[in-house]
Amino acid sequence: MRVAVTGGCGFIGSHLVDKLVSAGHEVVVIDSCITRNVRSAFEYHEVDLTDSNLEDLRLALKDVEVVYHLAAMADVNQVAQWPQDAVYLNVFATANLLEACKQMKVRRFIYASTIWVYSDCPGEYITEETPIVPPTHLYTATKYAGELLVQSYTKMHGMEHVILRYGIPYGPRCRPNAVVPAFILKVYNVLPIQIQGDGSVTRPFVYVEDLAWGNVFALYCIANRTYNLSSDVEISVKQVAEMVVRLMGKGEVEYKPARAGDFAGRKEISPTRAAHEMGWWAATSFEEGVHKTLTWMIREFLTSQATP
Repeated sequence: MRVAVTGGCGFIGSHLVDKLVSAGHEVVVIDSCITRNVRSAFEYHEVDLTDSNLEDLRLALKDVEVVYHLAAMADVNQVAQWPQDAVYLNVFATANLLEACKQMKVRRFIYASTIWVYSDCPGEYITEETPIVPPTHLYTATKYAGELLVQSYTKMHGMEHVILRYGIPYGPRCRPNAVVPAFILKVYNVLPIQIQGDGSVTRPFVYVEDLAWGNVFALYCIANRTYNLSSDVEISVKQVAEMVVRLMGKGEVEYKPARAGDFAGRKEISPTRAAHEMGWWAATSFEEGVHKTLTWMIREFLTSQATP
């Protein structure tokens, strides 16, 4: 199958490209820049998705059957700093891509969303059927807006869609300010790990390679469905810090005020639908995933003193 991945040079996107190539698909990467995550086994196009002139997008989508849309501003700190850019990248770019897909007769549109859309939902047990409460955080609002665009656009124009709400991803190639690598870097640089709140809130972390396989399975799953790609094992932020300290054999923890827009308490995000309908589950244990992340960081950055 000829498949396009926007954001294919990024953290999750590059792992998805690896899995798609290994499964025998012809992969087209669409990204605004080419980074060190790029592999040589696929075609790529440098495209600004916010450009309403769709000529470059149409060229990149020639003969493409399925599009994965992962490109986004995903760093919540960057979203807070550049809110207008976040809206352009996360909402306007999605509209442009949908229009280009319609024009090029793409069959299926797979949208990378996030479990953060549940942040303001009441209750402790969350499924894909849980009604979404208007999000407090701008990042979450842009991702949910993207979901609504995808649902409306594909319904209007007869295109299939799949929405994947990712758990908290971690693993090799992640950006250094994500929680697991940030904690590792703090300990490596003999600085305290700082936790927002008391560290008791839990997160459904998911190892990036498991997440990539879930995306591959979305090629064949039921159309026009939403799936939570998250772990069924909840890990508290405090446990993350303790795991990093244990694996590295040193480190200390400090606690700071909670951040607005975070989950207010414990929420169990159910991955049951993905297991039943896609045959997917998060197979990598958290300890194994953190160990792999630490090993990658030591090999790629820490021993060479390079900056992630």
